[in-house]
Amino acid sequence: MTNISSISNPSLPALDSEPAEESFNDKVLHYFQQNKPQGKLSELMDKMRALSPDKTVSMHQLNEALLYSDTYLRHTEEYKEYTDEVLDKHTFRLLGVNMFFDNMMYKSFTKSDDDTSL
Repeated sequence: MTNISSISNPSLPALDSEPAEESFNDKVLHYFQQNKPQGKLSELMDKMRALSPDKTVSMHQLNEALLYSDTYLRHTEEYKEYTDEVLDKHTFRLLGVNMFFDNMMYKSFTKSDDDTSL
């Protein structure tokens, strides 16, 4: 019987002729680092969607990318003020929109307003 060590080296990914595509979260992060966009949440969401024009970007992906960027940038002194003044507000608003949307979807499936957990 072969014993596999839990400390064994992970296998390297196969090399492709094409470089790996940057994740949507990283595209948004780099956009924020370079531009520090201001404005309304809807304008910010449009700018984020424009980073992947060939793909449909869901509300969940927008929310995840905004949370990722806000969390990452907050730990960098250069962006601390920007996260406090701009990204935190937009992140909070988008989380609220997503919660509202999820509750509406839940109620449309259950056809009930009686659930007190919402």
